[in-house]
Amino acid sequence: MLDIKKPTNIMIIGDSWGVPNYPPTNYINDRIDKIKKISSTVEIKFQHLGDPPETHIEYLLKNTGSNVINLSKNGGSNLEAIQFAKDYLKNNNIKIDWLIWFHSESLRDRDEILISKKIKFSIPKLSKDLAILAYKEFSKLLNLTKSRAIVIGGQAPVYIKEFRDYIGGVDLLIEDWHSDIHGIKLPFTHAVCHLDLFENPNCIDSVEDKNKMLDDIDRILKLDHESEDFPDNAHPGKRAHALLFERYNKLLATGLEPKIRSNVYIDVYQLFSTPVARIPATPENYDSVQREIQSAIRIIEKTDDSTSVSYLYKGTKETEISKKTYDFIEKYNCKNLKTRILEAAEEYMSNIGWQGPRAIILKNSWINIADKDDQHGHHCHPGYSISGVYYYRVSEQQGSISFNNPNPAMMYCQFPQGRLCPATVDIVPDDGDILLFPSWLIHTTRRNRTSDKRISIAFNIDYVGGDDIAFGLAKQSHLPCHKTEYSLKNITTR
Repeated sequence: MLDIKKPTNIMIIGDSWGVPNYPPTNYINDRIDKIKKISSTVEIKFQHLGDPPETHIEYLLKNTGSNVINLSKNGGSNLEAIQFAKDYLKNNNIKIDWLIWFHSESLRDRDEILISKKIKFSIPKLSKDLAILAYKEFSKLLNLTKSRAIVIGGQAPVYIKEFRDYIGGVDLLIEDWHSDIHGIKLPFTHAVCHLDLFENPNCIDSVEDKNKMLDDIDRILKLDHESEDFPDNAHPGKRAHALLFERYNKLLATGLEPKIRSNVYIDVYQLFSTPVARIPATPENYDSVQREIQSAIRIIEKTDDSTSVSYLYKGTKETEISKKTYDFIEKYNCKNLKTRILEAAEEYMSNIGWQGPRAIILKNSWINIADKDDQHGHHCHPGYSISGVYYYRVSEQQGSISFNNPNPAMMYCQFPQGRLCPATVDIVPDDGDILLFPSWLIHTTRRNRTSDKRISIAFNIDYVGGDDIAFGLAKQSHLPCHKTEYSLKNITTR
């Protein structure tokens, strides 16, 4: 007969699903009141305040003679729970045999993404990003405890792919305990307790997407109300905990050595990132800007005026470059385009944590008209702060924009290119898109393989008060890269 040694120390972390004493009724009532205000009609009545504490997994484990350290708390977040565990281990000389994590809604850690600082966000993407932060930290906790582990998608389900990417395997992973208990696949959401985000002005999710998410929450709440397995409408009752305890007991037969995880997370610092932003058009600003550019193109074609057309096109000779005025937006009175560019630049500066002067000015602009087989060679925009492109007419076949890795030492080393350090990155924009990037970033445009003209408006932005000479280099609209290899005396001022 197999002699099963009982574990000595079991640590429980997480939110209220790991707490035997459930929150007071007014906590749950408050949540229901919030959803009634912004979602469909929800009629919920409480059956009672929950099953007795002794039916909870904590007490079932204690009855086996184990020492149970329960660090879960009502309203607790994932990152907070993991930090509680680290702090406890730091202050107590104790060996943990089993770690049980009641995984909560990742949005409870939303301050980590600084929503309060007017950063635009999507609720699903924010949920996933925050979950990844938690999985990184949980992997470190497992490396610290070297224990066996159970992870339960309790208040909110587990992001399986991301969990496996950063943690690998655990002894028992319940992706969505909520769905397991109900016996059906429930909608995937981390927003049940975060209804204020739906009314946050920085939320970029569409009204349709928000309504879909709210309907999902509505459905989950109703199912909880109708189920005897959720006696207080928010937490699993005795049957669910008994089944969880049974699954735990089956794991004991495998012994007490930690299961080897397929992937251990390590810190990889993505240093010196280059912020490139794509700002799509909206129904409110697309038509007005396109009409302005269309009108300007007609004038250029009628008058054969190429002073605001890039010197790379229309057969411009290098001796004629000095005649270029690079004032397309001002010359053709493209007020709506100018407004879009400056508004996009301000959003860009806010999102990248810009630390320079905030007052900016559009310094110059020109139109790029690329015929079949035309392409734009490697170049940068010396001396400016932010450069960008507005796409009037473009497609993948007409040539994507390609950015070069700005580290010049790459060519001298044999470090393999990969997802985190590619040599080049291509972006295929859509009509109406604006791309913004640092002016020093070298880029090129791929060959136009169609018979249709590829048309875009390029521009440079500087801060108010910036000099026309930067670091001894005369500012250029767009400078071919081969010229930067020569001494400054070879660079002429335009």
